[in-house]
Amino acid sequence: MRTRNAGLVAAVLIALSPHPAWGAWKVSDVDIESTMGFYSSVAVDVNLFPHVFYTNFNGNGLYHSWFSETGWHREQLDKSDGITFVSAALTADDRPCIAFADRVANRVTYLEYWAGRWCGATIPDVPGTPCHPSLALDRLGRPHIACMGFGEVLYHSWRDADSNWHTEVVDRGPYAGWTCSLALDSAGRPHIAHAAYASEADRAARRAAIRYASRDAAGWRTTTVTDNALGSCSLGLDRDGLARICYITRPTGGTYALVCSAETTRGFLHRVIDQGTAELGETALRVGPGAWVQIAYSDATNGDLKYAVYNGTGWRTETVDSRVNVGQNPSLFVDPKGYTHFSYFDRTDLRLRYATNLNHAPTVTDAALSPESPAPGAPLTMTVNAASDQDRDALTYEYVWTAFIGGRWTTPRTLTTGARVDTLPAGSTARGQHWQCTVRAFDGLVYSVPLQCNVTIP
Repeated sequence: MRTRNAGLVAAVLIALSPHPAWGAWKVSDVDIESTMGFYSSVAVDVNLFPHVFYTNFNGNGLYHSWFSETGWHREQLDKSDGITFVSAALTADDRPCIAFADRVANRVTYLEYWAGRWCGATIPDVPGTPCHPSLALDRLGRPHIACMGFGEVLYHSWRDADSNWHTEVVDRGPYAGWTCSLALDSAGRPHIAHAAYASEADRAARRAAIRYASRDAAGWRTTTVTDNALGSCSLGLDRDGLARICYITRPTGGTYALVCSAETTRGFLHRVIDQGTAELGETALRVGPGAWVQIAYSDATNGDLKYAVYNGTGWRTETVDSRVNVGQNPSLFVDPKGYTHFSYFDRTDLRLRYATNLNHAPTVTDAALSPESPAPGAPLTMTVNAASDQDRDALTYEYVWTAFIGGRWTTPRTLTTGARVDTLPAGSTARGQHWQCTVRAFDGLVYSVPLQCNVTIP
């Protein structure tokens, strides 16, 4: 783990959840086609398989990639140009739902997989060129979307039980909702954090206010969290419905800061998570069950994707991917078991990547020791006939040969190899000896349950 200070370019997600073991991050390519993977949004299904929704570098088309036992798969959902700012979620029965901005057609589009096909709708009453839609689903799977529209207005749209869409104004002002993040509390009430600029000069200088809006029976209530942000923010709610908002502050003395602001009954408390001298970028935040706050962000100085966790007593950070210039537009999802999933764009190789600390142990289900009745001194061969890994990791195999000789067990041979076959050399055995070979698969992080075969030399 590296603990150096760095510039932070963050698409940051915060989640309150149980947290598994540290480290052991697994990184894989989702889509290796050049420039694929911009504005990605990741979610995980009930089988803990990831789904990633994204466009390409030029905003040409909308794509969905998902992982299964056979690897990554991809489908194109929309061929329009100008697609940006993708936000996605899965329903309780794993149906994908997506909101995205079409900045050529000047509309916000909502897609949902229903009854074996994709169904789409244009969100009504959101005029002009939309920006940064944010999607959340209520407990019944009904969508809510926040976004900025024409006239410097932040809108909230939702679909009711009769499949009718409604749109309301949340906030007004110069560039209100330039970026926004939506979350629903346990009662289904919407909460929105958004960035706003006081003037065109402030927008050019990237000097934004972060505002927080929540709705109750009396209507929308809005407060300013900070007036010294770069222009992006992310929101999540804890189990009590209190907000956690992440954003990047403008440099003070040449130093940028990644800040988490926590809502209390007395207002917001602000905590600096990391600092750096390089320019920082956008954030993304989510809050889940449990007590752990989790954040993904990019170290712009060193080009790393980084990860921070607050465990109730302090913050800890580590590097997830240290390849050069990775981590742009990161999206973070924390599954019900507390494992963390990232999607992000690699600007060096121009491809979409996925990282997680979830790992399924490999399995060895069938192996055989031959020959069944070996002659003394004949070679013995252990063959793995069936082994698998749900994550499709490359496997190596550890073979441990032991023999009962002279009233005690000895281990004359241990080998780790990528081969599914290992042979005990000729001349190793003698009449009356009992031999056994134990094999287990290794995926780079954990071993399988060992499988053992035995033979007695007649």
